[in-house]
Amino acid sequence: MKDSKTIKKLKILSMLFVIAVFSVCFVSCGNDDKDDITTNESTQSSLTGTANGHEWVDLGLPSGTKWATCNVGASKPEDYGDHFAWGETSKKSTYSWDTYKYGGRYDVKNIGSNIAGTQYDVASVKWGGSWRMPTLAQSKELFNNTTSEWTTQNGVKGRKFTSKKNSMSIFIPAAGGQFSGYSTEGEDGGTWLANVYQENNEAYIFNFTNEGIWWDTYDYRCNGYTVRPVLLMSGNTSGNSSGNNDNSGSGTGTDPGNNNNSGSGTGTVNYTSCPDNNHPHAIDLGLPSGTKWACCNVGATKPEGYGDYYAWGETETKSVYSWDTYKYGRSSKDVDNIGADIAGTKYDVAHVKWGGGWRMPTLEQIKELMANTTHEWTRLNGVAGRLFTGKNGGTVFLPAAGDRWRGEFYGVGHWGIYWSSTPYDENYACYLYFYSDNAYWDYFNYFRNFGVIVRPVR
Repeated sequence: MKDSKTIKKLKILSMLFVIAVFSVCFVSCGNDDKDDITTNESTQSSLTGTANGHEWVDLGLPSGTKWATCNVGASKPEDYGDHFAWGETSKKSTYSWDTYKYGGRYDVKNIGSNIAGTQYDVASVKWGGSWRMPTLAQSKELFNNTTSEWTTQNGVKGRKFTSKKNSMSIFIPAAGGQFSGYSTEGEDGGTWLANVYQENNEAYIFNFTNEGIWWDTYDYRCNGYTVRPVLLMSGNTSGNSSGNNDNSGSGTGTDPGNNNNSGSGTGTVNYTSCPDNNHPHAIDLGLPSGTKWACCNVGATKPEGYGDYYAWGETETKSVYSWDTYKYGRSSKDVDNIGADIAGTKYDVAHVKWGGGWRMPTLEQIKELMANTTHEWTRLNGVAGRLFTGKNGGTVFLPAAGDRWRGEFYGVGHWGIYWSSTPYDENYACYLYFYSDNAYWDYFNYFRNFGVIVRPVR
């Protein structure tokens, strides 16, 4: 017979065993919908760890958001991973409106203003747990609280983002975008954001090139971009933020000319004139579509600068503009078909040279400019041109840069001709034309082989 002390010890051990078993069952059953989160240290103060098998880094961000070290579909930081159309969760070979799951350019389906954590969030679907596509607010937070540099990692171009608080960093490769068989890999990179842009057929992107960063640019939802997930830790509520926060820190820090290139959307500064000399700026003219016009021409460093001249569809300047030198034709009766609208394609010099959401204006956008602004012939710093003033007081100056044919300049200081992205027919392209007396969007149409100026829009 056991003594009373032995019996008491056995009772205590039995109780501890029951409690331990209950605790194991409780924890095991209670974590079905939670992340398998671990850190590389025994304490929660660690700055790196994994969740559902995917690594995260603590960049010391105010919201507590952790950023993944890899893109969806990648196995290491410098891997591009997979490209996805916005709201789709499977990769594909072609990204265009013809292949987009949720509608066409003019009849796109509304799947939500913020898709983070929904069935349309590829990070949530592929990685599970609390992994999400980053929101516009988290994009801005990353920009405001890190420094960055264009660099290479294991031979792959991209940007390294380093925390201002704890010196931890992530590398995002320049995986580029994919659209209609064209790719910009190695030239720019970033990630889809979970927020739709004010035009329902576009969504926000965190985008960068070797020249700068745009935390609030946007592109057509049908195009293919990579996704860099974020992890919502306990107590973090920023994942469903729509980005309606203050505008402090908007811009690109030390990267000149990019602190306002979006110029539209929630959480963005709208400029009605150039606030500084870090051009280009996206100018808000109060246009119905929300389109912003750049303050400078492609190739110019200030509003009154002429910039560079381009044949329609070409993206490099040259000394002679003629049928003999035109890349996409041999005569007025033998011209290649490079698209019904070249905006955002490899033939769009604004998109190729400036990146982000910059595009050549369409004919409709030029018509909108004409219909919703007043304009006057004037001079800016001694340069002749036209000043367009929106109903909101916003202004853009377009210098009278003339045009080029063969090796000569024509009409410099007397007229301005600005390409649109819209072809007129198989030989001509549409453009904006003005001189001292007036301006026209439908005056006549130019042969594509002429050298003409480009003023981008966003």
